[in-house]
Amino acid sequence: HTDQPVVLLVDDHQDVLEYLQICVSSQYQVLTASDGEEALSLAIEQIPDLIVSDIMMERMNGYQLLEELKGNIITNHIPVILLTAKTSQEERQLGIKMGADAYLCKPFDQKELLLRIQNLLQLLENNKLKFQHPRLAVSSQLSSSRDLFLDQLESFVREHILEDFGVEDVAYHFSVSRVQLYRKVKATTGKSVSAYIRLIRLYEGRKLLRTTPRNISEIAFEVGFKDPNYFSRTFQEEFGRSPSDFRLKVAD
Repeated sequence: HTDQPVVLLVDDHQDVLEYLQICVSSQYQVLTASDGEEALSLAIEQIPDLIVSDIMMERMNGYQLLEELKGNIITNHIPVILLTAKTSQEERQLGIKMGADAYLCKPFDQKELLLRIQNLLQLLENNKLKFQHPRLAVSSQLSSSRDLFLDQLESFVREHILEDFGVEDVAYHFSVSRVQLYRKVKATTGKSVSAYIRLIRLYEGRKLLRTTPRNISEIAFEVGFKDPNYFSRTFQEEFGRSPSDFRLKVAD
């Protein structure tokens, strides 16, 4: 079941938490927390795919949890469903304004809960297509909805593009663990960290092929590839033509 999405369930009533678990455990891996504080540290450590949280809780309520999650670049992409016994318009508007992705009123129906989860995870999946290319490759109107962490990761790679660094170095730079880094990048781009870093290098290489007369080996080294043949091979895989063909096409 390790390929099943991970859902974090948060409620300070044990019976509700158990019911939530029964509802979702057949389709998802489940993490549970009995208050907002516990949920926040679990969310930062594990980076679940989705969170279902009650609003009224003693230690850090659902709104405070939501604010913390959306304010942290490691967890800001995680969809959140808020559970509430209150159905007032003000309540809903407050949650939506703070970044809640959906509301569910108690008592809720298992089918409805599963449908909400499924729809939000599908939306996350669709977003990966939008984010799987580095920023310089996407049109400017998408940049407003870009993930801040990915922007920072891209800047880091560009600044250190000549250097030979690994996933460990990136994790150290962002003060996160390898697991946190992997789950964040995988959740937002659908790619592993090293694959995404390589992609940024390839896009930089493509830019140099288009804008400079340097030869392909020079460009490969300049964007951090030790082996020009490996650069050419991965370039072909990503863009559907070799660097030399790409340059000829640009010249046309």
